[in-house]
Amino acid sequence: MRKELELIEKIEKYLNGQLTATEKMEFEKELASNPSLKEQVDLQKQVQQGVQRIQIKKQVQQAFKKYKWTKNFKNWGLGGLSMAIVATAIVFFTYKNPVEKSNPLGMKQPLPELNENGEKLWSDADKYLPAQYFELDPAKDTVIETEQGIVFSIPANCFLNADGKPAKSPIKLEIKEALDANSIIQAGLSTRSGNQQLESAGMFYLNARAENETLKIDPYNSVYAEIPAAKKKEGMMLFEGKRLSDGTIDWTNPKPLENYLIPVDINTLDFYPPKYIDSLAAMGRDVKNKTFTDSLYYSFAFQPTPPPVSAPNPFGILADSTRTDTIKTFQTVRHKDGSKIFKQNCAMCHRLDNQRLTGPGLAGVADRVPQPTNAWLFKYIKNNLQVKKSGDKYAQKLSNDGGGIMTVFDGTISDEDIKALVNYLTNTKKHENAFSSDPVDPAKVKAIWNEKFNNTLISTKQFEERLKYMHSACNGSKALDLYINNIEKNMCTIDSIAAKTTGDDKFYEFAARGNGKVKADRKQLEKLKFYYENKSKAYAQAVAKTQEKFMKEQERMNKRAENVREKQNEKERIMNWNNFNEEFKINLKEAYRQLGKPYVERPLPRSTYGVSISMPGWKNIDAYVVESTLNHTTLNYTAENGKKAVIKYEPISVQISGEEGYDRVLAYLIPDQLDGFTRMKDGNGKFTESLNELLKYKLICIGYKGSDVFLYTNDMVNLRTYDKVSLNKVDQQTLKNELNKLKAREQTGLILDDVDYQQFDLKEQQRQNKLWDLEVFRNHIQHIIFPCIPEGSMTESRQ
Repeated sequence: MRKELELIEKIEKYLNGQLTATEKMEFEKELASNPSLKEQVDLQKQVQQGVQRIQIKKQVQQAFKKYKWTKNFKNWGLGGLSMAIVATAIVFFTYKNPVEKSNPLGMKQPLPELNENGEKLWSDADKYLPAQYFELDPAKDTVIETEQGIVFSIPANCFLNADGKPAKSPIKLEIKEALDANSIIQAGLSTRSGNQQLESAGMFYLNARAENETLKIDPYNSVYAEIPAAKKKEGMMLFEGKRLSDGTIDWTNPKPLENYLIPVDINTLDFYPPKYIDSLAAMGRDVKNKTFTDSLYYSFAFQPTPPPVSAPNPFGILADSTRTDTIKTFQTVRHKDGSKIFKQNCAMCHRLDNQRLTGPGLAGVADRVPQPTNAWLFKYIKNNLQVKKSGDKYAQKLSNDGGGIMTVFDGTISDEDIKALVNYLTNTKKHENAFSSDPVDPAKVKAIWNEKFNNTLISTKQFEERLKYMHSACNGSKALDLYINNIEKNMCTIDSIAAKTTGDDKFYEFAARGNGKVKADRKQLEKLKFYYENKSKAYAQAVAKTQEKFMKEQERMNKRAENVREKQNEKERIMNWNNFNEEFKINLKEAYRQLGKPYVERPLPRSTYGVSISMPGWKNIDAYVVESTLNHTTLNYTAENGKKAVIKYEPISVQISGEEGYDRVLAYLIPDQLDGFTRMKDGNGKFTESLNELLKYKLICIGYKGSDVFLYTNDMVNLRTYDKVSLNKVDQQTLKNELNKLKAREQTGLILDDVDYQQFDLKEQQRQNKLWDLEVFRNHIQHIIFPCIPEGSMTESRQ
């Protein structure tokens, strides 16, 4: 021992530059040829750096303590939150200081006759390392922190007696530790395994006794230890110490360190697909409202069975009866045939493949145009010139690429026709099999994103990163199932399985990190697997049920609207026929008067014969009056006696000031001698009609904006052009009072019915527009949630 101390003293002088030149030369010569000496020099360097190392170690310990008690405690799997849910009686005892200490370092320690293996063999480290003793209640979870900062997490009932049953008596736990070079050297510890040199991050000894009996540790309910380190090194392993007869310890049976993951509160993690929240924020949605973002995301859960094709589905619910087949969505019922609209308006200039006619081929158009696809196509088809003038770069590119001037369809075909056309163009066969794999089902995410999965690998930042990638991978759902079904394994093991199963090399990159697992109760994990499987199915069924209820309600409202429209159309048909019949009689009586012929009233035939006229001569005046009345064109008839019958129809136009700011504007002409009314034709904000000079008219204009009503009336129409007519806000009762001033009771009833119908139809149109907007919105978000599927390719419109 004395020689060893003299050698240490000489090494210290060498390192401190206190040797003479001759002594230094001789020492370095021996150092070059003696590996053992070099090892001891390196070891002494660590001793000289002891103060610095101790300071670093203390900082690590302090950070370790603070962090462990705020976050890491779940990592040891000793009950934690998951057990506290079902057993509130769990108590954690923490020992920061031992209840008893043995002699200081370097002094011989008292030892029992037999070691933990029942042998009399003891090492120098047993004799010279001081012991720290802790008294434990075996039935309670306990956390121990040693003087040098090792933290032991000891689950209840982990120590077993000779019969293999949990110890019941109080336990005396003995711990010895050597974490720095000074402790290692003075305890006579080596850092060798056989003939192989090791690099040590620290050594410790743990033993438990109850009533003088040495206890064993339950391998299925083991103790977990975390050793502080200034810097973690890759490749470190855990060795078992084997006492040798010369008092040394040989380190054997190396095992990889358990790289346990640190769980966090699962509610602090983000399990949404990448760009989901950013996309919603860019669209002006309230992303701080998690109830909204959750419900929207979960509404895309896969249904157990496809929805009935006959039902409207503005939500675009995903249907996946085989779990891996092509996913399709079913849109709101459209009563327009997009293929017919295409043939009538577009086929002369465009083909549906890649071949150009006057304009470009439309194959894959949904993939080329800016997002959101349907909304952009709608605006461009309706008025491409307006889109170009707005500065839209893609629209300007189309113009620069040539191909002639595209028709402006605004005012030519209805908005509903354009929507049906957009659905038809985006429903190409190109993407029929665009996605035949298995994306992450939102119902599965909902099943795991709750506190039941706290203290598992699901509640770690490492899993959050993997789930983000799974969202963007086309086979993410298969990978997600692997992580849940193997939740008790090391994460790197699951990574490797996922890589082999999916063929995705990204999971090999994850596996290379060597991430371990969260220390958790095995039975609890098995329960979570069962919970995951059943809950994800339940969530999917709940979503399907909600969507089905919504679809049935929309179908009911569609049928109701259709019935109301049919009844109103029948009323208008009868009124228009009566108006025509009455006006025809007025015109015919006046024509006969001007011709000097006696008028004999006779019923107007419901059907007519068509004849070709090739010779001049007398024709029945009735036919000309029918034509004039039907088309509201001026009658200018000369009879065989030279007399003329002239009845003038003069055009009238009405333009409403600020018409574009109203949801709907209507203009009525009320003839004084007829029982009905005429609704003026609306063309780009200007209402037009032709006035019969034999009649006097009252003009009524009604505007709707939200729930507000606006009115303009003119009791005597004598001008032919009314520009910038201003409407004034009125309540419903004022509106009805004005309409009740009409001359005939029939007119009042008819126009009141029409006003009621127009209000109903406006609300119905607003409902349909909301469904359309929702359809466009969900189609865009759907592409964010399932990025492997091109936007527009998951839709299947029903003609």
